[in-house]
Amino acid sequence: MQLETSLKNSSWRQVKWSHALFLFAVFPLLVELILMGVMFEVLGRLDYAKRARMNSIDSSSQVCRFLVGLVNDGTIVAAKELADANRIAGKSSDISSTKYAESFKAIDKSFRELIKYLSSDPRCWDFAESLQVKYVQVEYHFRNAHNCQKSGDTAGEIDERLQGTRLVQELVSMSRQFVEQHSKIAANLEQEEDRLKYSVYLVLTATFAMSLLCAGSLAYLLNRTIAANLRTLTSNVQSLAEQKEDIEPLKGNDEFATVDAAFRRMFNSVTEVQHTEKMMVESAADLICSMDRSATVLRVNSASKSILDYEPEQLIGVSIFDIIAEEEKERATALFAEAVASKATTNFELRLLRSSGHTVDTAWSVVWSQSEETLFCVAHDLSQRKQAERVKQEITAMISHDLRTPINSLQVAVELFARGTYGEFPDGLQHKLAASTAKAIEAMDLINDLLDIEKLEQSTIDLSFETWSVRELIESAWRDIEALANERNISLSIEGSSIDILVDREQFVRVLRNLLRNSATCASVESTVVIRTQIEDDTTKIRIEDSGPLVSADEREYIFDRFQSTERVSSKRVEGMGLSLAVCKALVTAQGGELSTGETPDGKFFFLVSLPN
Repeated sequence: MQLETSLKNSSWRQVKWSHALFLFAVFPLLVELILMGVMFEVLGRLDYAKRARMNSIDSSSQVCRFLVGLVNDGTIVAAKELADANRIAGKSSDISSTKYAESFKAIDKSFRELIKYLSSDPRCWDFAESLQVKYVQVEYHFRNAHNCQKSGDTAGEIDERLQGTRLVQELVSMSRQFVEQHSKIAANLEQEEDRLKYSVYLVLTATFAMSLLCAGSLAYLLNRTIAANLRTLTSNVQSLAEQKEDIEPLKGNDEFATVDAAFRRMFNSVTEVQHTEKMMVESAADLICSMDRSATVLRVNSASKSILDYEPEQLIGVSIFDIIAEEEKERATALFAEAVASKATTNFELRLLRSSGHTVDTAWSVVWSQSEETLFCVAHDLSQRKQAERVKQEITAMISHDLRTPINSLQVAVELFARGTYGEFPDGLQHKLAASTAKAIEAMDLINDLLDIEKLEQSTIDLSFETWSVRELIESAWRDIEALANERNISLSIEGSSIDILVDREQFVRVLRNLLRNSATCASVESTVVIRTQIEDDTTKIRIEDSGPLVSADEREYIFDRFQSTERVSSKRVEGMGLSLAVCKALVTAQGGELSTGETPDGKFFFLVSLPN
């Protein structure tokens, strides 16, 4: 309960869970490291006790082995000594001198090995030193006894033997005490080993218990805090997804509160985007809807009211084929099936039925979402465009019938008067007739430009190609605008060799006439328009130069655009609706050539017509 209370404390909530989990992981690790250190210490002591016990046992065994050898070989030595005494007394002995010497050497070797072994153990140094002193004394007295025996000093021999025997007894007694002492030490060390083994068991048990305690505490923490926060966070996310209000946020400054705040910010952003998207869809003039695979309307915006005179609620759940014109249904079925099968956007036109039964033309853009199993559609009302096309057709018909026919008749009549068909006219009137003819031709060109511009851009105009002389075509075009040029005293100069080109005569003369009219109109008064013709890299180039105003490099991009050139080009070379140059560009392109503008090194403006040979 105390842990739970502390976890719910507000100060604890300020601790990040990454730091808390780190502490919960480090604390048991430290405790286990301490216990492992204790266990290693106990194991070290256990190993030391075991080695000490084994050393004590080995030392005792070495001493016992020496005592056994001392008893066995010492008996032989003593017997030899006695035999030598008997021989002196006239008695015989079966102990050879060789056996005596070997026994004496065996005792000495055994003693030296014992001393060497005991010297390797610091605990046995004192005993080894005392034992060595006793052994040296024993050896000394027995050697003296042997010397006394040889010299016949019986009393001295007996005295030395008695002292040596006493020292041997002391040496044996010291060895027995050493063996008994080390036997006790080995027994105590064995008890110490048992105690240390039990300590190791206790340390391992404590480590296991501590691991269980830490695991249980961590599980309790996860269950009472982290799991609870996860459940709260999951509930909040679910509530946000369901767009519920008054959701209590997670308190604190930990990761869960941070994630909860991030989800709320994300939800608010998504909600704002959805609201903006919904407003954009609802305010769109186009019909925007989604449909399932069977073309049943799932959602639709409010544009259905203005386009089809249906409220959105009236169309939801309705098949789109119910509001498609009868003659369009079969085609619509194939189009929607194609849209479902295609991964790209499908575009087509359909005629729909308004609630009043009247039809409305619409342009559709449809894309199929495989993941959502939904058709997303945008339908644009074509009523205004269709109406504009009808008006355009009517205007075209009106221009063709009501304007071109009278102007054409007027042009023919003026040309007949100018040729003297109806008699001769004074020179002043003749000049006026020529000017009228030029104006009539200009008006006819304007009407033809207006009627042909759509055909030219759609490449539907009929062209009849034949081989013609460039000079002949230029002269024909100049004659049509010569009256206009004479008013400004503009002359024409044709330079270059005679070149034949493959073009549509009527349309190419029309191009030259428009370009020459532009140069004659813009050139300085009493100047010359120069036309240079040449063949360069299998291309016939016709350059028309004049002294009129130049066109900047930025304006050259728009000088051949229809309807827009007068807005983007400040030069007076573009007048009226800007159709003349646009038609020239389209006619040259239709005949496989290029039309451009430029500036000569001496500062003159020029049109350049390039045609393939």
